[in-house]
Amino acid sequence: MNKRFSILLTTAGAWGLILAAAIAFFLLGQESEDDEESRNLLQGCSEKLHVLGVALKTYADQNNGAFPGELEELVRNGILSDSHALSCPSKHFHYMYAGESLNVKTVSPEMPVVFDRVNNHSGCVNVLFADFRVRTVSMEKASYSSLTPLLRNLKPAEQKTLKQKFDLLDKIFFLK
Repeated sequence: MNKRFSILLTTAGAWGLILAAAIAFFLLGQESEDDEESRNLLQGCSEKLHVLGVALKTYADQNNGAFPGELEELVRNGILSDSHALSCPSKHFHYMYAGESLNVKTVSPEMPVVFDRVNNHSGCVNVLFADFRVRTVSMEKASYSSLTPLLRNLKPAEQKTLKQKFDLLDKIFFLK
């Protein structure tokens, strides 16, 4: 009886290890798929911002360097085909726009013009700058004020304007 019980325990233990390994394999595989999906969404967002940058450049070229008052003008003027181009593919929220009243001829190239909402991607945002390049920027915490390192290379008036926008967005979205 004791030998039989020992064999039963060994068999049960082996099956337990197999089951645990299968669960671990499934969970690790799932995490890898989630990470890959997040990377694909981040890349898709970056590509969408690049297209949006081309549209903004077209608009600015047609308007003596001025950016539109709002991104929707790009759709109304037929530069973009529909308003889906104004949203991040991750959460489908419209991008944040800081280009109103800016002119490409006078603004610092490092001025963020369009950027993700803070919670669209984990730990980072995609940013379209006034020189129409797109960059993924890491954040210390989920708040717009964590984007203040982007202000370093801007003119003082641009720094002030963008800092006020970041503070306002934090108040709106995070009740700070």
